[in-house]
Amino acid sequence: MTLEEARRHLPSGDRQQAERQFVQAEQTFLRVLDHFSDFGDSAVLAQAHRGLAKISRKRGQMKQAQAQIERALDLDKKLGNTSGMMADYEFLGGVYLSAGLLDSAEEAICKALELGSPAHQDAVITVAYGNLGLIFKRRGNLHQAQRLLFKSLRMAQKLEREDIVSTQRANLASIYAVRGRHARACILLQNALRGFKKLGMEHAVAHSARALQLLMDRSQRSSRGAVR
Repeated sequence: MTLEEARRHLPSGDRQQAERQFVQAEQTFLRVLDHFSDFGDSAVLAQAHRGLAKISRKRGQMKQAQAQIERALDLDKKLGNTSGMMADYEFLGGVYLSAGLLDSAEEAICKALELGSPAHQDAVITVAYGNLGLIFKRRGNLHQAQRLLFKSLRMAQKLEREDIVSTQRANLASIYAVRGRHARACILLQNALRGFKKLGMEHAVAHSARALQLLMDRSQRSSRGAVR
């Protein structure tokens, strides 16, 4: 589960309010593009395209999100804006990951990580390591996936980003479950669930609660089998 997937599917009332906010923000960004394109202010234009990309991704319009972030990336490259390029590549990697394009996702995410210094520990780099871990998980390389997800988790804890912390705990729980370490997986999922509830991340709460119930049922069946 990516961080963006964890944030999806708000309750209907919140979803309607969010859409109104998206429309207002979208109109603002479009006005910025219309006004500043005449002045050739690439930095402002890149920010506007990045904002439109985020709105499209939250709506699930991934092709539009990709198109907008690629425009932002082109502008940031011309400007030599390292932090902007880093954010653009991380975003693009997330879009590719959602589409199941693992090689393209890895390439984009690695470019984002290359642009960050070893001491760079902001949310962009933290999410990038987590998404790279998910790529390895989908490829079946659980050892590398676990290492990268733990790295993302530790960075998120330092940044006090509970949304990322809870998401990576849930992702790590799925790895421990595959390895048969049900007790460890349950603890991680319970902690993730508490974090999601605290933040009001309804989709992530429902997803983690189902996963926890399935894991507990599987653990009980294994225990009964061992007794026999």
